[in-house]
Amino acid sequence: MNLLRPKLCLEGLSALTPEVLVAHGLLGIVLDIDNTLTAHGQYTLSPQVADWLARHRQAGTPLFILSNAPPGRVRRIAQELQLPALGLSRKPLPASFRRAAQALGLGPEQVAAVGDQLFTDVLGGNVAGCFTVLVRPISRRERLHTRLLRLLERYILGEPGWPHYPVMPPRE
Repeated sequence: MNLLRPKLCLEGLSALTPEVLVAHGLLGIVLDIDNTLTAHGQYTLSPQVADWLARHRQAGTPLFILSNAPPGRVRRIAQELQLPALGLSRKPLPASFRRAAQALGLGPEQVAAVGDQLFTDVLGGNVAGCFTVLVRPISRRERLHTRLLRLLERYILGEPGWPHYPVMPPRE
């Protein structure tokens, strides 16, 4: 298994519907914040992400925010969205993904670990045993170290074009 290869590549959260979760045998979602739920450093959801969140709430999908962002930022967003969360999670350490899954009452293999970065979200989720979903970043605004890692991500993913390889089909 290539630990830097997500199981699924999507243009954004709105493509991860409750039906997609069911098709892959998944019960919950562990979400990154920056450039997955919100633009980097922002606190407001786009209308598309707000609709996505409402759809998953209506479907009863358990959701958990897992972020390397400072606890104050994570707490503020989690309270606003009324979701459980863990800040300064030290991704890609797999323990944080396992802890998030456990908080949802699920095993890691039952959750989608969703984020925009290979070296935190995908690597950590894969090592933990989650079904990893890479989404296109919401914004190009990022910290310097993330921009540098994006160069390596582009090399690994084989830019140009996104996603760069076939996505995993649903379980039969």
